[in-house]
Amino acid sequence: MGATSLTREQLDEAINEFADKIMEALGAAVADEETAEPELSGTRFKVINLAGDEMELDAEDVSSGTLVADGAFEYFRCSPHGATGPWVKFTGMSLTCEEFAAEMRAAAPTPRIVHWG
Repeated sequence: MGATSLTREQLDEAINEFADKIMEALGAAVADEETAEPELSGTRFKVINLAGDEMELDAEDVSSGTLVADGAFEYFRCSPHGATGPWVKFTGMSLTCEEFAAEMRAAAPTPRIVHWG
């Protein structure tokens, strides 16, 4: 009978699976080497503030009069009681807080605060 050969990668994978099963049986959370940040959703997005620091914001909590730039494109936070939506795009299109935050999350590089309201 011939011996079954395993590559180092296969052995590491088997060991990791075994370790995961032991940790789950003990009720412990299995932590990866890289702990990922929770993904932003809803009205949450990242932005560079006036000091140049990246921060997380909720589009609903941003004060009226705030101007956010996504490259050359600008978005303005309107009065919550105005006739237009809470956010107005550079094209004049009205956006909900969810729509605005989704556009900011999709932007690369991270959008910047140009002016706080």
